Order: sequence, then structure tokens, then C-alpha cells
Amino acid sequence: MRHTGQCRDVDHDVRPDFLPTTSPTVLDAVVVGAGQAGLSTSRHLVRLGVDHVVLDANEQPGGAWQHRWDSLSMADVHGVADLPDAPAPGTSAARANLVVPAWFGDYEARFGLPVLHGVRVDSVTSEHDLLVVRGGAQRWTTRTLVNATGTWTRPFVPHYPGAEAFAACSNGHVSRMLSADTAGTVPACMP
Repeated sequence: MRHTGQCRDVDHDVRPDFLPTTSPTVLDAVVVGAGQAGLSTSRHLVRLGVDHVVLDANEQPGGAWQHRWDSLSMADVHGVADLPDAPAPGTSAARANLVVPAWFGDYEARFGLPVLHGVRVDSVTSEHDLLVVRGGAQRWTTRTLVNATGTWTRPFVPHYPGAEAFAACSNGHVSRMLSADTAGTVPACMP
């Protein structure tokens, strides 16, 4: 099935009919992650007529932005890059964790991006000259894989001399933000 990239209205609670939950054919590409990098990649792939799907672990559009603190407003954000053919939302007092996910969802719908939400990729294996991407009981075979997952759930924290004695705040990781002991609070330093 070749995706035409034509715009259509999409209800984000229902998978569009052009999105197979599992592909019986070989796709040209599978993009893992529907944040800013994944959506940008998908937009260009659609524009070029490349048959692909975007797999995202989150149930709704928004990438890591939907997990940000409620107190983070668009006025506080240090910058949100434009997506291809869509300028970023402007500065306002509105919550970033609502504005940016809505913008991402509108973007997916406006450009008919083939995004499947709620698919956590469990493995990528090589079979002959192709890649097999598995998420739960689902599977996709592809010629190319684009890893656009970011570091939200698995940040890379490099080791540096003296790290053990570092006393400043550095706890913006999702596991700290979503833990029961910090619910509804502004992040504080962790020992």
C-alpha cells in the first residue's frame, strides 16, 4: 500500500483506515518515535512518496511534551523548532504539555502521516536483507529503520570525574516526574 500523503481529518482515538496494525508487505521505512524528529522524518517521507509507518509508544500524539510539568507554559519554553511546513506554536501562558501535543496531533492529521500510537517497539532483528520490527504481537518488515525515539524514557547521562559529588539539580527524567512522591509538584533536586 503506497501512502499518498493527502490531507484528511483524523480522529486520534481511532486508527485511520490506511494504517495497518501489522504490515504483510515490505515497507520502505519504519520510523520509531512520533516526536519532533519522527514527525519531521515522516513528513519528508510522505512528500517523497516513500511507503512507511511511524510507530510510537505513547497512546496519544505529543511525544515527550505531553509528560512535561503542568507549570511549564509556552512562555517558559526555551524554544520549539518548527516542523516542516508548520510553524511552531507561539509564546503564551498556555500549558506546553497541552499546546505542543495538540500541535503534533493536528500536524499528523493535516499531512496524513501514517502514525500508529500505542505501539512500543520490543525488538528489531535482521532477516536476510530486511529488518523486522516487532511491537507486542505486531510486526513490520522494512528496508530501512529510522530511530527517532529521543532520550525521554532512557536518557544518556555521561560519566564525568566528580559526578558522585555533583550537588546541582539534574532530575528532569520521566521516571522522577511520574513517580507517586512527586505528583503535582515542581521538580526538586535528588540526592
